[in-house]
Amino acid sequence: MKLLPQPLRPALCAAAGLTLALFVFTIGYFSSYLFPYADQDVKGLSDGWSYSTESDPVPHELPPLSKADGVAPDETLTVTRTLREETGLSVLMIKYYYQTVRVFLDDRMLWESPPPPARQNPGAGLAFLPLKEEDQGKKIRLEITSPYDSYSGVLMPVYLGGAAALQAKIFSEAIPHIFFLFVCTVIGFFFLIYSILAVYRGHKEWNSFFFGLFSVLLGFFCISRDDLIYLLFPPVAATDIAISLHTIYLIPLMAYLYCYFTKHRKLVRVILAVLCASAVLFHLLYWTGLCEFPSLIPVINWTLTLCFLPIVGLVLYELLHGNHIIRFLFPIIILVIVFSVGTILLY
Repeated sequence: MKLLPQPLRPALCAAAGLTLALFVFTIGYFSSYLFPYADQDVKGLSDGWSYSTESDPVPHELPPLSKADGVAPDETLTVTRTLREETGLSVLMIKYYYQTVRVFLDDRMLWESPPPPARQNPGAGLAFLPLKEEDQGKKIRLEITSPYDSYSGVLMPVYLGGAAALQAKIFSEAIPHIFFLFVCTVIGFFFLIYSILAVYRGHKEWNSFFFGLFSVLLGFFCISRDDLIYLLFPPVAATDIAISLHTIYLIPLMAYLYCYFTKHRKLVRVILAVLCASAVLFHLLYWTGLCEFPSLIPVINWTLTLCFLPIVGLVLYELLHGNHIIRFLFPIIILVIVFSVGTILLY
């Protein structure tokens, strides 16, 4: 091994020290994106709520992040809480998900969510309600109604803080997915353009096309689950984008794996045909007004599960039978499978 000349050793140490210092600074800098200074002023108002319903007007305590019992679809849940926190120059941020919400301070209406445009789905969004110093000690009342059983009787998160602090919280939570979206779209469009040029030149690169398509859809699907989307799109559009991407983003992944399968390819073609036909049917039912996307979520999840499980089994089968490409891709496939199963269970 050739030793470094003596005059260069101090320079090498200085370069290494500078690189290490720059690396530490970079980690600290980007950590502020995830944990911004302004976010420290945000308070979650998850406790101290009581609730009543039209069928049970007697107030009951509502535990944090729980669902009130016995609230039917289209029945109004009324939740109340005293604002004990300091409210000077503060903003109340209320999230609503497939719900219509009316907000009162004592008996004065502060805000009402926009009515759905000729549809049952009220959508999802964020409300920012400025408060005054004299509002401390007043009683805040929310009247929440949802046409869907899963979201009836649910109080979504409520936060109190400065306007800048609340916006910093939203963007800091979205930063990882924004970065992921950027990476996925760059990689995805690279493979899409590459595959189109390759096919134009007579080479079969449909695997690259499906991978690029999956990469782009995955990036947009991840960002569609952040609160940031409620600042960018109207309430109904925000939920429609999220559910639509949830319905279709796994299809190109299965088509990509199909390109490398050597066994049972006819079964995979049947599964892909079922998935594509189901996605088209779900969108037709929605666009024609026969069904709303939120009411289709259980059917969509069951369809994805029943089609995805055989693909997972075929991946293991190909792996056990010496498919070298599947073996090389196996760690990435496992990560995608875990992520996909998690999203199906959480939706």
